[in-house]
Amino acid sequence: MVARQVTGYAVLAGVILALAAALGAALWIQGGQISRLTSQKVSLSAELSTAQKANAAQLVAIAALTTANDGFVAAAKVQHAAYAGALADLTRANLSRAATRTALLAREAAERASVSCGGLLAIDLAVACPVVAQGVRERAR
Repeated sequence: MVARQVTGYAVLAGVILALAAALGAALWIQGGQISRLTSQKVSLSAELSTAQKANAAQLVAIAALTTANDGFVAAAKVQHAAYAGALADLTRANLSRAATRTALLAREAAERASVSCGGLLAIDLAVACPVVAQGVRERAR
């Protein structure tokens, strides 16, 4: 019976050793996984830090570009207002010139229709005063 007991203890000791070896192997494997995961965490933390710094730099650049764009928009609005004002002035001037031209053409037509002016217009200036006619033609160019 004692031999049986000793054999039972020996088997129990073998099972305990086998379990201890299995547990040691599992702990060694998990230790390797923990080490690998820790190094991945460090690497990912460094990459995250780099990305955050890049984002911060991009935010500064975006803010600068937004400020510059706002300046361009303000300048474009001022320039547009100036162009609109100049165009309105030009339109008014053109309308005024057209009205003045129309009035002058009407007055000229009335004078041409008069008897006193009609006789003078019938005279050929080049025949009566050739030098004056030539000067008038040159100044008209």
